[in-house]
Amino acid sequence: TIINAVGLPNPGILNVSGEIEIARKAGKPIIGSVFGKNAKEFSYLAGKMEEYGASAVELNLSCPHVKGFGSEIGGDPSLVKSIVKSVKETVSIPVWSKLSPNVTSLVEIAEAASESDALVLINTVRGMKIDVHASAPVLSNKLGGLSGSSIKPVGIRCVYEVRSNIDIPIIGTGGIES
Repeated sequence: TIINAVGLPNPGILNVSGEIEIARKAGKPIIGSVFGKNAKEFSYLAGKMEEYGASAVELNLSCPHVKGFGSEIGGDPSLVKSIVKSVKETVSIPVWSKLSPNVTSLVEIAEAASESDALVLINTVRGMKIDVHASAPVLSNKLGGLSGSSIKPVGIRCVYEVRSNIDIPIIGTGGIES
């Protein structure tokens, strides 16, 4: 189990095509994960992923610690619905929506994302770690994403709740350890 706040590091959409091509030549399916601030950004990025040969695109609506992205967007059902609708109208590859457990009603958000070809449940759980000797948060932005075996029961609960209410394919994540 770890807590991280690495943000959303990436080489940028215009620099990722070479990496995708290498994986495609090796016969590997590519799932492009994209994030944006609005439907237009998500659609543009998903379109680029399709153009570069991605087999599917995952909409990151769930990062818990980057202001203005992820779970801030993924907690608004109307925004989630408009993003999914826009991306589905833009690309022909499967669209997966990665949802956050850090919302008031995950079922409501899942219903808003139900035009997706699949839901990915869950991303990390918002958490905080304190340095007791310094009496201060360990992470510079205070909050981070808790991952690893400690969140597996949360992930299982989320899959159960969504599956009990919505008939859509679910890709279960969260609680992975190696």
